[in-house]
Amino acid sequence: MATKKLIEASSLKHQRTHGPFDMEMYREFYHDHLHKETWISHWVQDGLHKAELHPNVVFKMMINAEKRPVLGADSRSLFATTDLEALHKYIERFNEKEKSRTPASLRQTLSYCIRDEAGLASFLSIAKQNSINAPFVWKEQHRLFMGWIGHRKTIDQVADMMKIPGQWKDAKACPFLDTLIGYVTVFAQTYPAASTDIVSCLVIKFGHLYAAMLIGEAKEVNIDVFAELEKVLFQSWTKGGTNPLNFDQADFFAEITVGADDKALIREHFAEHYRKETPSHLMLTLN
Repeated sequence: MATKKLIEASSLKHQRTHGPFDMEMYREFYHDHLHKETWISHWVQDGLHKAELHPNVVFKMMINAEKRPVLGADSRSLFATTDLEALHKYIERFNEKEKSRTPASLRQTLSYCIRDEAGLASFLSIAKQNSINAPFVWKEQHRLFMGWIGHRKTIDQVADMMKIPGQWKDAKACPFLDTLIGYVTVFAQTYPAASTDIVSCLVIKFGHLYAAMLIGEAKEVNIDVFAELEKVLFQSWTKGGTNPLNFDQADFFAEITVGADDKALIREHFAEHYRKETPSHLMLTLN
């Protein structure tokens, strides 16, 4: 019965005319039938084939709004198979057919269907991890970050918006870390002279050791950006009187307790930096 109501409420003519403005009235019908009767129905398949369904409607039917990736969602089970590139290609066919003065776009569809910025960032992060064409999703994520740059969103604002997870190595922390690392990368590339400010922001927000952990992991994403940030962080430690020999007694160990393995890795990276940056006649005897 619900499927019949869905079809009646969503006539092709109505969708072509009103598309994105009537999505809320369809929500109750979409709730239980996505991926089931509705998606495989002849009505939907015919609309997709002819590119007559508005992209917002298509996206809503591709993923249940109640089950879409949200903050803290398990990235292993949600939105693992939906191909955003396929939706992008569908939008191109839809625009070619409709010839509207305000053509649809993937960005508009995602922004409309996922209203909160944190949810959209989390969605793109999870989609990127599970996508068969990750570079395509990276491009969409980069566009989102550039929009934040344009609105002067700071790094700590992004961290607060994404809600800092209790355990960074938990699977639920992936969207947070991916978004934060990605935004720091774009921010540093946009403002190359802001390395010291970026490091200060990370230290104030997370503490010295967690900032070092974040930067160390992020070097795998962008070695140029985060190697420079790591250098700035370690230089601040050296200027503050910390060296590899007194590392275990450094004041910043009172901030947050980290695992012994993580602390040892940070110390190793710091010692490597110290050897490179310290003049030989001032070099301490390191083990």
